[in-house]
Order: sequence, then C-alpha cells, then structure tokens
Amino acid sequence: MKKEKVAVGYIRVSRLGTKYEEKESPRMQENEIKAYCKRENYTLNHIYQDLDYTGGNDERPDFKLLFHDIENGGEVDAVIVYNLSRFSRNLMDVKTYLERLDKNYVSFISCTEPIFNQQDPSLKNFMINLFGTIAEYQRDQIRQTVKHSMLSKSKSGVHLGGKVLFGYKLDDERKYVIDEDKAKVVQFIFNRYLDGQSPAKISEEISTMNIVDPNLKFEADTIRAILSNEKYTGKYVYGKDRYKELEGEDGEFDEDSEEFTIIHNNHPSIISKQQFLLVQEEVKKRGKNNKTETELDNVRGKNLLTGKVRCGYCGSHYYVSSSSSAKTYYYYLCSDKNNFTCKQKKVRKVQLENIIFNALEGKITKEELFDFYREEYSRVEDQIAVNSENIPVIKKKIKDHEKMKNYYNEKMKRAFDKEDYEMEHEYEKNVQRYVKEINDLHQRLLDHAIQFEQKDIPDVEEIIQTFNEENFNKILFLKSLTFSTVKKIIASFIEEIVIDDIGNSNKSKISIKYHNGEVEDYEIQRGLRNLPEEDQFDDQEIEYESLILITNVMKQMKENGWDDE
Repeated sequence: MKKEKVAVGYIRVSRLGTKYEEKESPRMQENEIKAYCKRENYTLNHIYQDLDYTGGNDERPDFKLLFHDIENGGEVDAVIVYNLSRFSRNLMDVKTYLERLDKNYVSFISCTEPIFNQQDPSLKNFMINLFGTIAEYQRDQIRQTVKHSMLSKSKSGVHLGGKVLFGYKLDDERKYVIDEDKAKVVQFIFNRYLDGQSPAKISEEISTMNIVDPNLKFEADTIRAILSNEKYTGKYVYGKDRYKELEGEDGEFDEDSEEFTIIHNNHPSIISKQQFLLVQEEVKKRGKNNKTETELDNVRGKNLLTGKVRCGYCGSHYYVSSSSSAKTYYYYLCSDKNNFTCKQKKVRKVQLENIIFNALEGKITKEELFDFYREEYSRVEDQIAVNSENIPVIKKKIKDHEKMKNYYNEKMKRAFDKEDYEMEHEYEKNVQRYVKEINDLHQRLLDHAIQFEQKDIPDVEEIIQTFNEENFNKILFLKSLTFSTVKKIIASFIEEIVIDDIGNSNKSKISIKYHNGEVEDYEIQRGLRNLPEEDQFDDQEIEYESLILITNVMKQMKENGWDDE
C-alpha cells in the first residue's frame, strides 16, 4: 500500500505595500497551496499563518510553531509555501531553515517556483541561493522605500511618531509648535544650569512648581536629557544613531549624507543655539559623569579645603580619600599619589582642618564672625519667605494629583471589569505613584506648618546680643555655621596650604599662606589614634529647622518677660 504524503502549509503577509497584499493575500496563498496538494496528492493537515509580519526576521509566532512541531515528532513530509519570499526574505535564514528541514527529512515546496522541487541537490542549492538573493534584494528595496518616505516627511517638519518633546505640542498638520507654559520650564532649566546649579538641584526646584505631566518625571536624569537635546534649538536629525556613528573627532561630517538628514529650523526654537552651546561647554567642564561620590564631593567642593591644599613635593593638589578599614577614616591625599609619582604621605582630614580652625582663631575677629552670621541669617529669612509663598502652590499640586489618581483609579476599575488584568496592573502602578506623591506633598506642608510673620522672626542683632562676651569661643561659633559659610571664611583669609613630609619622620609640615602675605607653619603627627570625630556642618535645610527652633524658644522667652526692661 502506497504511503500517504502529509504536508503543512505556511502563509505570511506583510503589512508593507497595499499592492503586495492584494497580489499575495492570505486567501490567494491558501488556495494555491490547496491546489498544489490536490494536484500532487498531498494530504494537507494544517496551515500555519503569520499575518502582518515581515519576512526580514524569524520572530514570527506561527513560523516558530511550525519548526517546533516538526522537530518534536510531527509526522510531516513537506512544507508548502506560495513562494520563497513568503518563507523568508533573508538569504542566510533561508539556508539555515532549509537545512533544519533536511535534517528532519521534510521537503520544501514552492507553488510558484517548481525548480525547488527538483531532486538534484546541486541544482536545488543553486536555485535556493539565487532566489534567496532576489528575496533579500526585494527586502532591501522595501526598506529603502520606507526610509525615503520617512526622510521626505522629516524634511517637511512632520512629527514621525513617538512622544512629543516636552515644551512642544502638535498642530493640525502634526508639526511642532511651542507650548508656552512648558517652554518656560525648559528655559528655566537651561538658565539655572548656566547659573551653576546641578541637575539634581534644578530637579528639586522644579518639584515646587505646579507642573503636571504624566509622561515626564523631572528627576536629575530627565534634566540632563533636556539639557543635551539639540531639538530645542529647532534642529532635527533623522537617522540620529547613524549620525552619531559617522561623526568625526572634530565633530565634522557630511550633512548631505544619505545615512541621515539634518534639518535646520525644522520647528520653532525654545533655546538659542548660542545658549545650547554654552550649556554643552559647561557640561564638559563639570565632567561629573563617571566619578565616585567621594570624587564628586571633591569636584563640587563638599570638603572644606578643596582647591586650597597643595603638595610641597610635586605641586599637585590634595583631595579627600577614605580608608577601607572597619571604621572609615578620611584623609587629604596628593592627587599624584595614585600615579606613583609622588612620595608624600597622606594626613588625617580632622587633624588638618583643626589646625586651620586654630589658625583662623587668631586671625578673625568676633565682629567679622558676626558679619558672616548676618549674611547667613539673611539667606535663611529669604528661604522662609519663599517656603511660605510655596504653600499655595503645594496645595494646588495636591489637588491636581488627586484628580490624576482618581482618573487612573477609574481606568483600573474599567480594565478589571473587562478582565484586562495587564492594563489593570499598569493603572494600579500609576495610582500608587500618585498616592505616594500626594503623601510626600502633605509631608512638605507639615514641614512648613509653622507660619511666620515678620515680627515673629527674631532680629539677628537680638540673637547676637545673647552671646556672652567673656565666654565667647570663636572656634565653636565658627563650627556652628553652615558648610558654605565656613568654606567662604576659609577662602577669604587663606590663599593656600602647602604640605611637606619632614624627613623620614612620621610628621608633616603644614604651611598656611594668607592673602596678606603672612605664612604660618604647623606640624602634624601622623599615625595618631583616638583623634576627635570629624566635624559635621549643617546644610541650609537643617539650618532652617534650627532657626524655627530658635524662633520658638525666643518667642517663649519674650512671652516670659525676657525683653522687659
């Protein structure tokens, strides 16, 4: 009895090209496969179909299922397709998958290309390579057609899809126009960066503004992305990845290259080209991207003596480093030490800074210290005023967030009713995000709950008068000031600090050079144990809380007759 020949069919239709779909529709391919089976006495068991999938890759569900079934015991004699391009448009893929069919003793049959049905292996392989090359050529042609269409649209300024850049909106022709309210935020970001603020600080400042954008969260990384986006100057690059790849060391390249297209004045600019270039130069100067937190502290000046300490041996500047022992210790270390070109020993941070404080005690007067305190106090008063003004803004933001929370809550319920659990989960995440932000905003309101009137804030002179003339300690008063004020005091008196090892001893000489030309020498004994703890300096936020405490205490003292004559 003659064995029954069993076949499966495979149909693929790409969404590219309406004429192609009409010519090789799923129904037409199915009819051709069935007609072939009837003609050649094949029993057609199943037809695998991938609709709206390109033949340029093998990420096709039914295509994968076809090979899974064949390689897992499926009794199939042949795979039948309308033509080779329905199977794959990539020459290497064609060869790979035909080899897999051969290993499983399955024939490949094309309804419109009978040459593939030849039994001569050499002729069959030759034709497979030939038709595979043609199929790949067709694929390249389609890709070029799409590419040129996209290039044409980009040159006309039409938005090609995806999220609209923050600061813009689309008009009726899908072209960029400026969204005035959001554009002000973009301009604020660029201006504040050129003022010297970090992306993290700008992010904090924006958090106090009434900005609701469900597609954008103004974290430091978002600020950096905005600062580096040349689209804000009105310039647009289509094929940007290739554009970056072809860019030379000098930043020059052929703007007429077919690999990409550059459109100047594609849309209205929010940022001038000059300001954008200034920001890029500033980004390069700061050079923070690949530094550790300790290195960043040195760059940002988060250590009191950053930029002031110089090596007497090689002339390089010192930076702060930490030990890797069980307890962390901090040291000032020559920056050439790691290059093995400097022999100077490191010195403990607490020892060097205490020497500087003791030296300043003999240089700064009590009245000069009070002048620095007056400046600091004035800044905090301004901060209190700003925070008081921000309270209505915070309340408005809470109200807006409540609306967004309720909006996503409603969408979550609808998704649940439709049993769309994936979208329900996504909406739930949005609800939770807004709940957290609302709670954070309420906490900020609580933090600013103490309301001041100008008459309730004690005058700075009243505070200064409370310091006892006889028991006044200049070093303790100096250390009670904020970090930025202490650093400013050091900078106003000291020009530089030079460190030299003293012979083969375990001592270092500290030479302090003042702006008035005076020089004082001190010594540090290295390797000492049981040194005092590192000094911790308040930031402005902590000082603000301290002032609230001082204010309340002084109000109580006044109420109890402290200021009565």
